[in-house]
Amino acid sequence: MKPWFTYLLAIILGLVIGTITVPQIAGFVVAKQTIENGPWQTFDKIGATDADMYVRFVISVRGLFGLAKKETIYFNAETDSDGLSLTSNCTYNLTGGPMATRWWSITAYGPDHYLIPNPEKSYAISENNLDIDDAGRFTVMLSRQQSGGNWLATGAPNDGEQAFALTLRLYNPTAEIYSNMTGVDLPQIKREHCA
Repeated sequence: MKPWFTYLLAIILGLVIGTITVPQIAGFVVAKQTIENGPWQTFDKIGATDADMYVRFVISVRGLFGLAKKETIYFNAETDSDGLSLTSNCTYNLTGGPMATRWWSITAYGPDHYLIPNPEKSYAISENNLDIDDAGRFTVMLSRQQSGGNWLATGAPNDGEQAFALTLRLYNPTAEIYSNMTGVDLPQIKREHCA
């Protein structure tokens, strides 16, 4: 066997093995660094300058253009508050109250990690576009069909069932949130019914 062929074969094998194993290894390592708060999850190292290569890999795939940790904390939810996967054929109530941050938003993403196409172009909610009661509490309906009041689309009305995820962004959070990410009061996600 010619030496150049051996080198080429080694390079191809390395690329194939790396492509297959790196995502699994990164997912396993990052899962061990997960901070959980109800259905919401975050990583202490997202946006941090000392994030390891595995966190950086996951961010490069799922969270491009993320802000620095001192500016924003990102919480993600792929399940409801009872631990069941979020799916577009179900209707959910998202309930919450004031959060110790300068501004916050919640965005729905499809299984491809992109915004969910829908006729109403409803992609995110924030404290600026919600009806909030005097105590600062809110309820948002998550569903494919638009409902009155606060609503966020989980898919187009005639789309088939698909998984979706929510990202909660806390911009300029207080020191209390940084020091107590597992105990801070974040919105609850309750399943109402499924089609």
